[in-house]
Formats: sequence, C-alpha cells, structure tokens
Amino acid sequence: MPHKPPSWWFPSGRDDSFFARALHPLGLLYGELVKLRWRAQTPYCSSLPVICIGNFVAGGAGKTPLAIAVANRLKDWGETPYFLSRGYGGRNSGPHFVQPDQDLAADVGDEPLLLARHAPTVIAHDRKAGALFIEQQSATIIVMDDGFQNPSLAKDLSLIAVDSQQGLGNKKIIPAGPLRAPLAFQREKADAIIVLGDHSQNALRRLADAMTGLPVISGRIVPHGDTEWLSGSKIIAFAGIGRPEKFFTTLRELDAEIASAHAFPDHHVYSDDDATRLLTLAAEMELPLVTTEKDWVRMLGRTGPVGALRDQTRTVAIEITLEQASENQLDQLIKNALRAKKAA
Repeated sequence: MPHKPPSWWFPSGRDDSFFARALHPLGLLYGELVKLRWRAQTPYCSSLPVICIGNFVAGGAGKTPLAIAVANRLKDWGETPYFLSRGYGGRNSGPHFVQPDQDLAADVGDEPLLLARHAPTVIAHDRKAGALFIEQQSATIIVMDDGFQNPSLAKDLSLIAVDSQQGLGNKKIIPAGPLRAPLAFQREKADAIIVLGDHSQNALRRLADAMTGLPVISGRIVPHGDTEWLSGSKIIAFAGIGRPEKFFTTLRELDAEIASAHAFPDHHVYSDDDATRLLTLAAEMELPLVTTEKDWVRMLGRTGPVGALRDQTRTVAIEITLEQASENQLDQLIKNALRAKKAA
C-alpha cells in the first residue's frame, strides 16, 4: 500500500525522536534478517549482463529516471536493454511484458508504465523468473529498476541513487529509519553512488557515510521537453510521489505560480473523491491542473472522475543530466562491467 515515510526517518534537525530510539532494536533485528536472507540464497547468474539501479533507503531517490538514462545510453551504443521491475503496487506477479498502451498501473505498477515508453519492460515479483523470461527475448542487457537488496539475481553493476537533500535520513534501519539494510553491508555490494541534486560541500559531507570507498558521480534531475507554457502561469499542482514538495519546487523554478498544491503518498491510487475535489477546485479557480508523468500514468485506463482528471491535467517530464566528467565516469563503469561479463 502507498504510504508516507514517518517524520522521524528524515528529520530536519538532530535525530532525537523517541520513536526512532524505541524502534532501533527492531531495526537491528531486521538488518540481521536481511543478511541471513543473503547468506541463505544462491543468486541466479543470468547469461545477460545485469545493471541494477537501486538505493540504500526506502522511498524515492530518482531510481526510475536514472534507469531510463542508463538504458538510453546503452541504446546509443547499439545495445538492446530490457527493463526488469518488480511492478510495485501492481496485482500481476509476472513475468509479464508491459504494454504501456493497454496495461493499468493497478496491474503492473506505475513505474513500469513509464519505463516501457523507453525500452521493453518486464515485471516479475520473482527477479530470477523475470531474468529467465528476458533471456528468451531479443535483449542484450537487463536494467533493473530497484531490487538492489534482493539476493535472487546476481548483478554485474549496482548503481546507487542518492537524493542529496534527503540523504540517508537518520541512518537507522527500517522501521526505526529508512535504511533497507545495514549501511556497511549495502556499501559492500554497491559499485558506485549517483548523487542527484545539490552538490555543495555541505550536502556531500552529509553523504560521507554513503560514499565511503565508492566512486561518486554527480547528476541532476531536471525538467525535460517544453516547459515554456508554465512561465508566468498560475496553476493547481498535485503529486503522489516520494517527495511531492520537490516537484512543487521544480514548478516554481520554472516560474509557475502555484495557487494550490496537493501532496499525496507515493504510488497513491487516485479515488473518484480525490479527482472530483481537484476538478471542482480547478473549475472554481479557473486554473489548469499539473502533475508528474508518474501520477498521470497511474490514471491511465480509468473512467469517471479519475479519467476526467487525467484528460484535464498536464504533465512535466523529468530526466537525469550529468556533467561531461560524470558522464565519462558512468560510461566507463558500464563498459567495464560489460567487458567483465563477456570475459567471464
């Protein structure tokens, strides 16, 4: 189910939350269980190279746009990448070939619908089964969107997306904090950190624990496509993503005036009541509705008020940009992983 992270996971100041302290022993236990799961399982080694785009913490960090950027790079080199996703929030356990113009987010999840607009996409709750399915297709490489902590499928390259503002939160393990496993344990299995956002010295110092001993690549999530229509426009904005306020900030940076902002939990399934409230507000204020591509695809195939909301809402697309030095560094990491796979 969609949810909003507890406030103590990402405190604005010093972490002294009673809940974080009280849940810390459970977090330590959860971390040990994660390590036991890894030790108890022998990962499947695919015949295809596997690049995993993951993160150390629960929640959004830019994994999906980063996965798309990597796949686009691979296509430029003549490769045929296939995305492999769990299909979070979808009922279909797979393996299933995502049809972006036919499938619903309720069946395959919202992120796979975005991925499938850039490269063939397979969802599978069982990552090994998904890899085996992809091996029977025309793919030359598998790009995993998430699944870094899943031990069932061996990875040839693991790139970790880190939001520079959100960082590692209180650096405690679920449920006390956002870490999906002990940090040192995760670092051992990572190959590089992709820091997305602010690259000031203060921001990088906050991420020192995550970056220790790993190559660090700097990138930014920026608007993509035509955004001129937003400049000087008064709008109603809504978003159900990991950090809705980040989307609202992006709109303001594009010189849009947000008359009303509505934040929903990540992967939020819009109800008829949600849609009716937003449509009514837009009609009363005589203002356009704006949301993210991820929210928009979640409304595909819906009828009634939600379908009307989709039809009356415009979107702002995003993409990952890298400076030339960071782009060269990422290219080298990927090429080294592909060469090592072929030599194995």
